[in-house]
Amino acid sequence: MMVFKKVFFVVGLLLGGIQSFSQDSGDHLNVAMERISERGEVYFSFPIPEPDLLRHLLLELSLDKIGNDSVYVYANRRGFQWFLDNGPDYTVLPAPGLADFGLNMRSVGDLSPKDLQEDWDFYPTYEAYTGLMRQFEIDFPDLCEVHSIGQTTMGRELLFARVFARGEAVGPVPRLMYTSTIHGDEPAGFVLSLRLIHHLLSEYGRNEAITELLREVDIWICPNENPDGTYRNDNSTIYGATRGNVNGVDLNRNYPNPVRDPSDSMQAETSAMIQFVDTMGFSLSANMHGGVELVNYPFDSWMSFQNRHADHAWWQFVMQEYVDTVHAYAPGGYMTGLGTGITHGGDWYVVYGSRQDYLNYYLSCREFTLELSDEKMLPPSKLPQLWENNHRSLLNYIRQSTYGVAGVVAEASTGKALDAVVHIPGHDKDNSEVSTRMPVGFFQRPLVEGPYDLVVRSEGFPDQLYPELQVRNYETLWLTVQMGMASFEPSLLAFEPTLVNRSSYKELGIHNPGTETLHFSLDNLSGDGAFGYAVPAKAYSFSLLPGNSHRIPFSFGPAEPGFHEATARFRLDADPETCILIPLRAQAVENAALLHPSADLIDFGEVIVGESAIRSLHLKNAGDISLVIDSVSLPEAAFSVHGGFPIHLRPDDLVELELEFQPRADTSYQAELFFVSDAYNNEDLSVSLRGTGTGTTPVVPVSLTGLRASVYPNPLTPHSVIGIELPEGGAVTAQLFDMQGRLIRIVLDAILEAGMHQLALLEEGSSLMPGIYLLRVSNRHAVLTLRVLKKS
Repeated sequence: MMVFKKVFFVVGLLLGGIQSFSQDSGDHLNVAMERISERGEVYFSFPIPEPDLLRHLLLELSLDKIGNDSVYVYANRRGFQWFLDNGPDYTVLPAPGLADFGLNMRSVGDLSPKDLQEDWDFYPTYEAYTGLMRQFEIDFPDLCEVHSIGQTTMGRELLFARVFARGEAVGPVPRLMYTSTIHGDEPAGFVLSLRLIHHLLSEYGRNEAITELLREVDIWICPNENPDGTYRNDNSTIYGATRGNVNGVDLNRNYPNPVRDPSDSMQAETSAMIQFVDTMGFSLSANMHGGVELVNYPFDSWMSFQNRHADHAWWQFVMQEYVDTVHAYAPGGYMTGLGTGITHGGDWYVVYGSRQDYLNYYLSCREFTLELSDEKMLPPSKLPQLWENNHRSLLNYIRQSTYGVAGVVAEASTGKALDAVVHIPGHDKDNSEVSTRMPVGFFQRPLVEGPYDLVVRSEGFPDQLYPELQVRNYETLWLTVQMGMASFEPSLLAFEPTLVNRSSYKELGIHNPGTETLHFSLDNLSGDGAFGYAVPAKAYSFSLLPGNSHRIPFSFGPAEPGFHEATARFRLDADPETCILIPLRAQAVENAALLHPSADLIDFGEVIVGESAIRSLHLKNAGDISLVIDSVSLPEAAFSVHGGFPIHLRPDDLVELELEFQPRADTSYQAELFFVSDAYNNEDLSVSLRGTGTGTTPVVPVSLTGLRASVYPNPLTPHSVIGIELPEGGAVTAQLFDMQGRLIRIVLDAILEAGMHQLALLEEGSSLMPGIYLLRVSNRHAVLTLRVLKKS
């Protein structure tokens, strides 16, 4: 080991290496730079500094562990340069991947069936690893599929074994993911994962518990997430393995993060994993590491006193189960890191860019980090005991994915599975609510024992509430959620702004689309007392014959200014366990001019190209002072407004505007009509217009219809971007609307070349209220509408 004094760069990077240093740097710095040049990283330690400096240093370094008096870290070229400018004295250490013991490497020809049945006391070459994975698929074709989700920078495969008794499963099941060795020099979990795959496959049909597990859980296992780091020198050995990938990047600091984005650009391995997990809908996951013995549950980005996962109690329960099972079968002292073997991530040390936080925060998956061994490069003779210590706990965690509340969300009239969100009011936060996995509409919500109110939300339907569900540990509560047993319009009653001590009204329409009579009752009207049920008490309950509709008037009579909210809760006798929720929202104001349109949407229907259609819109001053409408704003030329401006309206005055739609082409049109007035609510007011031109339809080559768009991350953050892929160049627009069809902002209106484009969704400093928004992206061939979510 060598002790180096901190030095400062006087000349920058040249030809990819450090070419000139201050004269007192000597040979010491050169040794560190040689390690970086050879291995892409350097492993070193420094005395534990004061907390603020340590937190600052760990923003750019990859922390391995904190000892009694020293901090042990890795750094790539960029990170080490930063450390030299900011850090204290340091000591370069031998890299953990340079093992000083035999690795018992096995090639393809060495791995006989005997090796797979007994000790598993070896490490495979890269070819032996990929060969084993393919052989699992060959030997167990009904239980195993091997998938490559992409390639590393060096072209090695990122492989998953899917272990699942597909032909025996009854209905949709939860998905679970295990991965290992995101740090290439921590390969103990690599072999443990391979052995777990073999154990599950070979025990199916012989072990009742394993057989049941493979019928109830869709299990995906990636034994090595960083093969370039593990096989740093060549495919024949793991000697010389590195923590980072071939570019020297720590892949477990490379994921998008809610607090601080990674310093290094996204790597091929990270990108492949994100594209994979974003579409899979995993319920639970774990990521295997080495270097200490403990389980680490989310979040990594905050200490527990700053922010806890909504399911913090569930995490403590499940982590305790894992560790208790380990202690029952392992030698004394194993998995007692930090005393108990259990830690909240940020309480151990705060880190940004971990995969654990990415899956928990952005994807609503429950992932923890499993630290398997105090030794990062475990001697192969110790691998059998590692299996004995952990495999029962690994199986228990798979079983946990089947517990809690599960179910399927579908449309009642068609049985079609729905994209829905399952939310627990007053409990969920930081995206902990779960979504249905399409195309089956399945959800699985892990929960610790207790009573919960559960709300199911799907666009186009009112929320459904399941009040006071009793959840028990090690049990599954199954729900069959049928949305739209009755049709409610609208699903949100948004009243126009109303003067204090006056009343306004809004009707809720209910339609029975089925073949049976439905019986309803208004179970509760909770929230602000300014709202009322504007019918006699005897009409609180009613019946709807098949095909019939009923309209219910609600009133808003505020006594105080400000924003008001309430929820109307209906109980449907056809499903007495379910309540249907309709939110009511309004604003009360004093001494204001209020502009109220007669309609929120005007649909012109189909109009022949070159001809026109006329519709009327009435505007009323519902305030108590006069207002002036100076003009209107209507960006789509196919629509126009006839009338003389300015228009003066005294309180309670009414004016009629004539609207015209004249389509120029055989396509659909939509626009937002905005008003320029001095009304109090002018900025929040618009009327949606839509119509369709009909006539000769031009033939558009299929190759030109491939407009694609996506939003990431979604739910939105200040860093969310829109990705747009164009098969040909041309004019492109992107507009953001709220759920009432009001235009929030024009994100893009430009001529773009063919290919991929990325642009910021939100302008710097801008903000959106929490809620669901619609992003409309269009060119002359196609229109795409994406749903985006803004959390509080």
